[in-house]
Amino acid sequence: MLIKASLLSALALVANVAPAASPPLYDLLIVNGQVVDGDGRTLDGVAIAIQGDRIVAVEPWLAQRASARRTIDARGMIVAPGFIDPHTHANAALTSPDADKRANLAWAFQGVSTVVVGNDGDGLSEAKRPGAAAGTNYAVLSGFGRIRRAVIGDVDRAATSAELTQMQQAVARDMCDGAFGFSTGLYYAPQSFAATDEVIALASVAAKMGGYYDTHLRVEGNSGIGVVGALDEALEITEKAGMPLHVSHIKALGPAAWGKAEAMIDRIEKARARGRQVTADQYPWDASGTRISSALLPRSAVDGGM
Repeated sequence: MLIKASLLSALALVANVAPAASPPLYDLLIVNGQVVDGDGRTLDGVAIAIQGDRIVAVEPWLAQRASARRTIDARGMIVAPGFIDPHTHANAALTSPDADKRANLAWAFQGVSTVVVGNDGDGLSEAKRPGAAAGTNYAVLSGFGRIRRAVIGDVDRAATSAELTQMQQAVARDMCDGAFGFSTGLYYAPQSFAATDEVIALASVAAKMGGYYDTHLRVEGNSGIGVVGALDEALEITEKAGMPLHVSHIKALGPAAWGKAEAMIDRIEKARARGRQVTADQYPWDASGTRISSALLPRSAVDGGM
């Protein structure tokens, strides 16, 4: 018993004089920044530790107790998760053979780490999808305009049964290739020539494969069915297809439509209250740009292409 007690005492003594554990060594520490973590909080006095390509710790003690191969002093700056831009036309940059253009710096320098491309029904053909490293992440949408033009052309008529099947197969291929959803720009020919049921038939394919519906509404002002009617159409398409809805650059365009915003918001809120997944994005300026052929020319003038 005496020997056992002596051994325990010796072990305790060794434990008391053992050196403290080395501070963690990370690849990167970001210190002294104002952290906005995406949960509605603003955190001061915390540091961010990164190991490899992962954030492994966000703690106040890191700046004093941890070490890193590289440290960034973010004093006077905001540190936030990378932003997602849900509506871009970065197609040309991402598919460029020029590595500098593929860096997509116009977005990266604004804190955007992921862009969605293929909006407004543009899509990206297999031949034009990024084949090399890009400066941002990207999510591709299957585009109704590209598909309808390839199958039917720029003519103002409904799809035949065979053509509808061809277009559905094209959507399925896009989804199998990694598309995140199905996009339309029903404001633009030849997409504007399609009836609602045709859009539902194609959107349903993407829905079955986990995709969402992203749309430039058929009308954004007060012409035709009006912007509220166009929103109703988008809600109908996604309800019948069974998929989430995202409205691109939602707006009430022009003085005649300015009073419609309240009705649009009301419809979206009621749909969400029923359990529907409905979102929208909006840009922070009061001007917009579009094609003259869509804004000024009658439907008959664009039948057959421009």
